[in-house]
Amino acid sequence: MNEAKDISLILGMSMGMGMFLLIFISQGILLYAAYFKLNHIEKHFSSYDWRRARSNVRNGPIDRMRRLREIGELMGTPNHLCMFDHESFREAELLPTQLKRWVVIPRTLILIAFGIILFLWVGDGYLNLIWTISNPMGEMALAFTAAWVASVIVFLMAMSLRAGLSFFKLEEFESYLESSYFIGRNRRVLGDGVLGRLRRLTHISLMLAPDSDFVFGNDAQVIKAIKTFPGHLRRWIEISQRFTACSFFGLVALWGLGKVTGLLG
Repeated sequence: MNEAKDISLILGMSMGMGMFLLIFISQGILLYAAYFKLNHIEKHFSSYDWRRARSNVRNGPIDRMRRLREIGELMGTPNHLCMFDHESFREAELLPTQLKRWVVIPRTLILIAFGIILFLWVGDGYLNLIWTISNPMGEMALAFTAAWVASVIVFLMAMSLRAGLSFFKLEEFESYLESSYFIGRNRRVLGDGVLGRLRRLTHISLMLAPDSDFVFGNDAQVIKAIKTFPGHLRRWIEISQRFTACSFFGLVALWGLGKVTGLLG
């Protein structure tokens, strides 16, 4: 018991320090780029939406960092929080590599930090589960542990379904939405790796969502294609998305309940 808790504590402290160090470095790079690179980067943006968004902004450090983060959003997975026109995304895609790295590196460090958080959560859950099943349990603790293990299995099944769709059905999904600029853009920018394909599938889920603000605001020419998108393919996407979301929130809720009540570790 004590050995498992000591390992969990050491793991948490070391990974936590690494996480905060990465966040600190990423924000330092972002602040430097906001003061010394932002003006050069913004010269490459001339679209109407970008000029309108920049027309009434302040020029303090927080505001300049926020503007740089918005440019970073134009380089990632399109979402409803990034409401700019096609031209803004095209300009971000054509940004010179020597300037693009000042936007990409801080985002990459933040993603690594979030990866560390996820690893800590998984490691803590695993160690707590090992400690729980290695000690005598009452009926309540046994039932909770069984439910939590079942939720982990369900979540892994949901992620497997999502990954399977991204590898075996993604091209078919995209073929019905070729009129969208973002389909081709996502292939070029997000790539063909595991995470890239999952992010491309996530964007298609956003496009097919009822009354999608992103589609109506950024991608109106694809509305007709969305309306004629085959129902059986739409169901695959919607079911996998809801299955993954529900299983994840259920897993987190059970883990939190177990930590609060002491039934898990």
